[in-house]
Amino acid sequence: MNLSDCKSLKNSQTNNRVIILLGIVIGIFIGLGSITRGTDFFGLFFISICCFIFMTILFKVNDPVLKKVLIIAFTLRTGLALFQTFILALPGSEMDAMVYELTGWEMATAWNTGLEANFTISVYPTLVYSKIIGVIYFVFDRVPLLVQFVNVILGVLMVYYVYKIIIELGATKRSAQIGSVITALFPTLCLYSVITLRETFVSFFVIVSVFYFFKWLNSGRVSKLVLAAAFLLLSSALFGAMIVIGVVYAIFFIFYEVKIKRWRLISKQSSLGIFIVTLVIMIIIFNSF
Repeated sequence: MNLSDCKSLKNSQTNNRVIILLGIVIGIFIGLGSITRGTDFFGLFFISICCFIFMTILFKVNDPVLKKVLIIAFTLRTGLALFQTFILALPGSEMDAMVYELTGWEMATAWNTGLEANFTISVYPTLVYSKIIGVIYFVFDRVPLLVQFVNVILGVLMVYYVYKIIIELGATKRSAQIGSVITALFPTLCLYSVITLRETFVSFFVIVSVFYFFKWLNSGRVSKLVLAAAFLLLSSALFGAMIVIGVVYAIFFIFYEVKIKRWRLISKQSSLGIFIVTLVIMIIIFNSF
């Protein structure tokens, strides 16, 4: 057996050991998850996994300042979530937050039992957020810490996308870093990244939508505008007033020539846009009668 064959055999044995170790770790995770399902310990277990994934992804971030800001944002929001769960309720975690959480649990219970339930709330946009909670509870049982931590993850991602938006606007990296710091530490954003309210979902989808809108303006790729519209629709499903931002998108799509970076009142694009808008308005009017 030559040297290359020895090296190949050694690498193969190492890979097998890694696969076996990974299988054991995954098995332990699944076992712990099934035993602790529906308890706060499971929430802590889920957070620990997310911390590991977060730190792994963080290595791919090139800007060292942004890395530190994301770590601060993640640590701050995670600390607030744990404080809210185990020590003291934060401001705003009563009233609407309790109603959303209760309705989500009612939905999960109804889905599990197959029985109809009279939900605490019935307004569609607010019901959408309760359905998100319901899906989490349906899979993992009633662990409010999990719902809060989903908000934490979205809150941290908002910091990242604010940084990316500022870069897309052509600003300096320093300006993007300052914007990310403000987003990471802004008290209201930190608070709503923890309590069980829809604001974090709404803000996240809007920010991602705006990011892809500016990507479309810079690249001219229609796929980016489609993504911007899709995320805006997700935000509007949670809070109807966000659809107003779509008016701005429509004006740009109809009258702004992305390829030449100029406004035009009459063009093929504007004619198509006006036709689509008119058709939509006519359909709405027709359905209202």
